[in-house]
Amino acid sequence: MMNEQLIGVIEVESEIVKFSILNHSGNIVLDSYSHIELIKPYPGWVEVDAENIWNALCSTINEVIIKLELKNVSKDNIKIIGIINERDTVLAWDLESSKPLCNAIHYTDTRTDTIIQDCISNCPKELDDIEDATGSKVTSMFSGIKLKWIINNTHIIQGPHTMKNIKFGTLDTWIVWKLTKGNLYVTDMTNASRTLLMNLKTLEWSPDACRFFNVPIALLPTIKSSSEHYGTIEQTPLKGISIGSIFGIHQAALYGLHFDKPGQIMSNYGDSCTVSCIIGTEFKRSNNGLTTTVAYKIDKEPAVYAFEGWTSVGGKVIEWLKKNMKIVNSDAEIESLNIDASGVYFVPAFNGLAAPHWKPDARGIICGITHRTNKKHIIRAALEAFCFHTKDVCVAFKKDTNIVPSQLFVNGLYSIYNNILSYETVRPVGRPVS
Repeated sequence: MMNEQLIGVIEVESEIVKFSILNHSGNIVLDSYSHIELIKPYPGWVEVDAENIWNALCSTINEVIIKLELKNVSKDNIKIIGIINERDTVLAWDLESSKPLCNAIHYTDTRTDTIIQDCISNCPKELDDIEDATGSKVTSMFSGIKLKWIINNTHIIQGPHTMKNIKFGTLDTWIVWKLTKGNLYVTDMTNASRTLLMNLKTLEWSPDACRFFNVPIALLPTIKSSSEHYGTIEQTPLKGISIGSIFGIHQAALYGLHFDKPGQIMSNYGDSCTVSCIIGTEFKRSNNGLTTTVAYKIDKEPAVYAFEGWTSVGGKVIEWLKKNMKIVNSDAEIESLNIDASGVYFVPAFNGLAAPHWKPDARGIICGITHRTNKKHIIRAALEAFCFHTKDVCVAFKKDTNIVPSQLFVNGLYSIYNNILSYETVRPVGRPVS
């Protein structure tokens, strides 16, 4: 490794920040990560302190560079930095000080539900036009509606700050701004396509959508491709190294798997669950409850699109069984489970149902319980809930495209239960070795 060219990867999520160094083969040789606490001040509100994210990132970078130097390897061996980030979490910050003007609003936050209901009641035609252009259902998950709330409800924005002194962005924009000391105000297409503010046909900010959500289009970051020379880092031990890629975390997995053919499907099982289906280089809108997103755009090559089905509850249901219900003691207990659900069904709609059903007022239910039901049946039903969501998305994808996926690929922390997914979807399932 002493003379090997290396790649640095920054991974930014609301609850974990990670910095890794990869060798030329793409294997991780060093890494470090930090956990961050979410803030939940009111029911339905989920926030994170963006300064905590930045400070955690600085700490992880410092730790990895120290480890690198202890191996007698210079940081100059790191030739490029890539950034992958949690999508849909958004914040506003001051132009001069780069200080956040509010906590970042997390992607699972539902405070904007009342705004959306007003839009559905009063502006159905405008809403449909926006969904047609952006490829997304207008829901509380996406960052455009959150920006509307921030602009209308953050007192410091309404008070001493004029709009020209404010920057808005998702986590990629915030981190790049901080790394470059404000020299770069950008986002990439994978993140921009998730905002409800980008026209997926033109790959530019939509004037109509920005006007509808009362977001000044002139104040939004410049949209770039997912891989190009963005600029140079100006602080942290990575100073002087170029930023060469920015990806939303789920789209990064699609590109990493070299997905470029219509019908290729990947399901990511983390705290949430996202199923992504490649549809090609032509924009299409789903008629069956899926959203359309930019899977990736590499430099000047055409953008590749995907249909996506997302639910806010994935692995969180396992944590719920552990912490709230206390019927699971360890992951090993789940992995050794050798029983069917015996007619028990679990719908973990803790925050409503997302794609492809879009029922924000739905709530969780466990049904099919008899006197023979025990905790193992409930655990199995919870695992099957992941798989039923994936199956729902696959069915919607087939209706939209008339393509039957021949194989599913899974990744993420909870993808170890891929054997159940294969059984429920009647498809072979591929999972990375590590």
